[in-house]
Amino acid sequence: MLFRKRKHGRLRQSSSLKSLTARGVEIATVIDVGVQRETPSLIECFPTAGHLLFEPVKEFHGDIAANYRNIRHAIFDCAVSNRDGEGRLKSLQISGAGVTHAHVGEEGEAVRLARLDTVLPVAGFAPPYLLKIDVDSMDATLNALAGTEGIMNDVACIVCEMVAVHFVSLAQRIEAAGFRLWDIVECCYYDDVLYQSDAVFVRSSLIRSNPRLKPFNFDKYDPQKWRMIGG
Repeated sequence: MLFRKRKHGRLRQSSSLKSLTARGVEIATVIDVGVQRETPSLIECFPTAGHLLFEPVKEFHGDIAANYRNIRHAIFDCAVSNRDGEGRLKSLQISGAGVTHAHVGEEGEAVRLARLDTVLPVAGFAPPYLLKIDVDSMDATLNALAGTEGIMNDVACIVCEMVAVHFVSLAQRIEAAGFRLWDIVECCYYDDVLYQSDAVFVRSSLIRSNPRLKPFNFDKYDPQKWRMIGG
């Protein structure tokens, strides 16, 4: 049998990112859009990188400062968008657990909006960048991506939360910006139906230039390296 099925548990975001850096992808700065209180996987994988932490909900900022006290970082109390200006931020709660979701819309408290390509040139943190986006709507994700156009050439990797219903259309937008899907991790199900996952995209030019980032070819195929997740 050409493809031997071997189960292997690389389902965590941190495992994927460790594999990525072990294969030669360099990250000097993490851009964390929607950090809430912290992103443990990015702290674990990039403890010596700079972390630019974007979180418009000020309730989280005390915890952010505490959680990143040993990490070189900067906190930005703004919502990343496709324009610089002001908007309205509405916070939501699920099951009385405090603020769990927030989105920019027509209602809520005033919040600063900022493009990443406006903020980063004066932030003093060097590329190459890892851009992580975890916001609460498809529109907000697209706006964050649009506001990154001016610095996108310095982004080596994008980690994006993807709701299943929008997965294909959002992946197409990210790939059109010069990236290729590299991994899918942290899959979440509700009532045994896929709801969302995190997708890891790598700049296409890096994949083309680095054989270790590519899947197998039949000339060098090793059946011992074939893995099947789950089962």
